[in-house]
Amino acid sequence: MKSFYALLFFALISFNSIAQSLNDYKYVIVPDRYSWAGAADKHQVNSLTTFLFKKYGFEAYQLGTILPPDMNKGSCNTLTADVEESSSFVRTKLKVVLKDCKGDIVFATQEGESKEKDFKKAYHEALRHAFLSIKELEYSYAGGAKGNLESVKKMTLSNSVSMESDQTAPVQKEELPEVVAKESAQKYEITRYLSLDGAYVLEVKGGVVTFYEEGKEIGKSLKETDSFYQVSTTEFAGKGYFENNQFVIEREIKGVQGLVKMIFEKE
Repeated sequence: MKSFYALLFFALISFNSIAQSLNDYKYVIVPDRYSWAGAADKHQVNSLTTFLFKKYGFEAYQLGTILPPDMNKGSCNTLTADVEESSSFVRTKLKVVLKDCKGDIVFATQEGESKEKDFKKAYHEALRHAFLSIKELEYSYAGGAKGNLESVKKMTLSNSVSMESDQTAPVQKEELPEVVAKESAQKYEITRYLSLDGAYVLEVKGGVVTFYEEGKEIGKSLKETDSFYQVSTTEFAGKGYFENNQFVIEREIKGVQGLVKMIFEKE
């Protein structure tokens, strides 16, 4: 009996240590696609991941949105989220993993499971069950930022009708990320630019620049400062900026001295 209580004591200490270490991080970044998914935000799992982090007190951002200017400046204050899948023929199984700036695992949830046959419902149910481990941590950023956390709480409360419980009203809960996505699409106007050689298209939406080749997305550009974007795609990379109704990317090309300008004109 004494050994049982000793194990329980050490388990509680370990759990509190994990919670404390997570409290030292201010932000969570959610990728726009997971390695097993094959498509961006497949079944809206990435959107739901972001939503659930916000629901449980984290300041979470999905890649492709405007990121905070103090992210990882001076020290590592940001965790990167990943969702790992280990599904079988009968069950959908997901686990949420949080990694620091070095790629080391800071926290991993218990595996969430679902027997739902519909893929979207199964992924959502399994993810919600996995997030119960995060809910139990009762995360609160140790550095303050009460205003940011309050805004997250308000966002959560405003959606509480359709997200009231992790165990009830599954149809309403599944619909929320889609509603949020539609509202977001309506909020921002899309502006298109075409490269001078006609090979690439970029779209500007809500301050995020997305690049396409033959209709296929090849990368996103996030604003680095007030004027410049850090461009990174599967075909090219460099520093971008808007100038005279054009989007200009200054990039290096192997064998060419100096920076070469790649120009996109507004359609």
